Amino acid sequence: MKNNNGLISGLVLLSLGLICGLLLAFVNELTVERIEAEELRLKFDAIEEFYDIANYDLEEIVLENGTIYVLKSQSNSEIEHLVYSFRAKGYGEDVEMLVAVNKDLSVEGYTVTYQNESPGIGTKIVGNDFNYNQADDVSTFDSIGGATVSSNAVKAIFTEVSERAQSDFNGGLYDDEPIDEPNELEITVDDFYDSDLFDIEEVEIEQGTIYILRQDNQIEHLVYVISTPGYHDQIEMFVAVNKDLSVEDYIVSYSNENEGYGTKIVDRDFNYSVANDLSTFDSISGATVSSDAVRHIFSIIAERTEDDFGGGLDD
Repeated sequence: MKNNNGLISGLVLLSLGLICGLLLAFVNELTVERIEAEELRLKFDAIEEFYDIANYDLEEIVLENGTIYVLKSQSNSEIEHLVYSFRAKGYGEDVEMLVAVNKDLSVEGYTVTYQNESPGIGTKIVGNDFNYNQADDVSTFDSIGGATVSSNAVKAIFTEVSERAQSDFNGGLYDDEPIDEPNELEITVDDFYDSDLFDIEEVEIEQGTIYILRQDNQIEHLVYVISTPGYHDQIEMFVAVNKDLSVEDYIVSYSNENEGYGTKIVDRDFNYSVANDLSTFDSISGATVSSDAVRHIFSIIAERTEDDFGGGLDD
């Protein structure tokens, strides 16, 4: 029987081709992974030019147009610095930069991490001082004469940082990430006082409910259940007040705030101890909207509690 050497050779070549293709794909995948790892290492090296990463808890947030590296305090998890890795269209290709911002919005520094601008004038963006010193203010920006497109790319990156930095430090990084399950607690008057010792009356008000606890027809305590808009949803709190206007306690009974900073309101001591005095209120850094919602609830109580104990609820 005559062998079909041509067919055999073809099959051998096909097999070799498939093997080589698979090997090439495998090597290419390894190469891509190594390139990405090297790029990340270089970025971390660049960040180290601004801050000692070992002193912080580092979180990476990926956005459509880049990445934000969040450097948090290891003691209280509050944001200390943000390093933006953003890009904008340059003359040749995208220009990519790291912009390091401190929590007071001062700009720690910035560096070009990738550019392929025209040789000469365009490449002057590397190492140039653009006079960008305050994250939320690009009015002092100095462009490079003769490199309009490249300068505009840098300014576009600074502008994007300026438009979001304040919000990012105040919790905006997590604004689109509500918690998976709302914090919802079954709270009753008994969480503050022994209800068996009092005659309890429930009064509806515009913002919620007040439970009046009486002994011998005298108001001893008021428990306010007030709701107000937070960032994602309503925030509801129970606030117990004694007749001397001291605050017995307060509990967040419902919230669905953003993951991270917004959820801190649940266990936070806001230093609210006298019902008609908000001067000692402590907000949560990085959770402005959520803190303001809690303060608003306390302010509703502060404005009415003395009158409520004085008979205003019977009017």
